[in-house]
Amino acid sequence: MISTVPHHTDEQIPTGRKNRQGEEVLKPRAIIDYNQDKKGVDISDQMSSYYTCLRKSVKWYKKVIFEIILGTCVVNAWVIHSSHNQAKNKLDMLRFREKLIDGLLSDTEENGDSIEAAGEIRVVHDVPGNTSSRKRARSSHRLGKYEGNARKSRKRCSNCYKMLKDEKGRKVASAQASKVLTFCEDCNGQPTLFRVSRKSTNRLSNLYQ
Repeated sequence: MISTVPHHTDEQIPTGRKNRQGEEVLKPRAIIDYNQDKKGVDISDQMSSYYTCLRKSVKWYKKVIFEIILGTCVVNAWVIHSSHNQAKNKLDMLRFREKLIDGLLSDTEENGDSIEAAGEIRVVHDVPGNTSSRKRARSSHRLGKYEGNARKSRKRCSNCYKMLKDEKGRKVASAQASKVLTFCEDCNGQPTLFRVSRKSTNRLSNLYQ
């Protein structure tokens, strides 16, 4: 065993455990230090593996980004949250992730206040005029859900179909447009939309005015 730490000698240190023969288990200082410092990493990896969003992929960088970087960030954020909140206000890992996702998917104004209510998509439009004094008008899109058998009730997402048709043609759009159960209750014709769609929120003003 090779170690670059000066105090890691070949001296055998008692671990506080005994083997089947009742003899004291001894290990080099390097092993004891490694196991002690590795505990935090093992626990972090274990917490990061809960409710993972990682899926099988041939693209190696997805694992690096989603599992290692973002997963570790979520665990660290949850640890900070837990240490700064009383027991009754603490969130478990699943609920914390749900709150985090809701926050990332919410549109926010410049002052940071959320303008998206539960079950509702709000689209912000730029009003033509002087850039320095331009105001922002909002239109809300309230989503409903078709009832009954999901396979029979699903319809093509209007936004997906329109974008695919413009880019690849009607035939490709008919085959590839996602089918959903949610629709906008406020728009004319009640077009079907994804419940959460970043492209939808960015393009609704152009499609359904």
